[in-house]
Amino acid sequence: MAVLALQVAAGADDAREADDGSAFNRTAVNVANDAHLNAATRYNAGLRFTLPIAQGRTIYSATLQVLVTDDGGKAPIVYDDPLVDIHCEDVDNADNFITTADVTSRVRTTASTLWDDTNTGVGWQTSPDFTTSVQEVVDRESWVSGNALCVLMDGRDTANRLFRYRSYEFGAASAPKLDIVYSESTAGDQETINGVGTLTAGAATSPFRVGQVLVALKTRLETISGLQVFDYLPSRLNPPAAILIVGGGRYHTAFEDTEDMGVSVLLVTSKANDRQGQDDLTDQLTVTAVKAALEATPFPLSITGIRTGGFDRLSVVDLGGTSYYAIRFPVEVLS
Repeated sequence: MAVLALQVAAGADDAREADDGSAFNRTAVNVANDAHLNAATRYNAGLRFTLPIAQGRTIYSATLQVLVTDDGGKAPIVYDDPLVDIHCEDVDNADNFITTADVTSRVRTTASTLWDDTNTGVGWQTSPDFTTSVQEVVDRESWVSGNALCVLMDGRDTANRLFRYRSYEFGAASAPKLDIVYSESTAGDQETINGVGTLTAGAATSPFRVGQVLVALKTRLETISGLQVFDYLPSRLNPPAAILIVGGGRYHTAFEDTEDMGVSVLLVTSKANDRQGQDDLTDQLTVTAVKAALEATPFPLSITGIRTGGFDRLSVVDLGGTSYYAIRFPVEVLS
């Protein structure tokens, strides 16, 4: 497994344009990415990154970080209400915004992810995971390592919402970031680093991948009424919530020694400044519900068992600058 932490590297690599094809701009210090009922004031944004990822490699996660602005305090407005669809440009090697001075007309991937939030606050904010869009591009037959990926974020036409963040022109350190976790091996390779990829079980190869296991765990937790479930670290949340985290679990392969899987569930019960939070932390009904959802039969894929180990009591954890009460569950998956 490899981790990429990329950042827009030039002024030619970020831009915005109104949805009616007007108002293209690649030199402003802010990227406007507003949702609006009117196409002339609804903005789409493009962010371009060079990816050292070979064709067909498996993408495990992909998220953006953008530095949300209040325009330096010059106006009593915070542009922190994203309502955008995240795509990637569906080409082998995306042009920069000088070569192709356009955002709106670029071809989008079929896959997309909605980023819908309000009052995120200024500062660095993290998008939802849009792995499927990145995977769609990396799987293109003519994609090669070193090609450029363009992330396209389209303001929706269903509401008027302001969303703006710093561009490269404001300062290189403030430019949008792209974080990707991916496999350095081909899909057929056996990769056991942190349990990501296929693993050998006896003489055969385990028929499921960790990415599939995460989807299965997320689906199970979503059966709990009122529980938000994330397979990425959200920039903000409203407890109760469960977050699937890479790190802290075990993956068992039949007839072989145990390999590290690297998955655990963080159950966030309340904000730490909520007086009821301490009581919620010790509420066995919540704990029992999570354990029951994860361990319920029948098991998906070819999994023969899912077990949650003894949970760790955490007094306080910090997520996105906010303190919460939380419990961490190590997860065992047996094949």
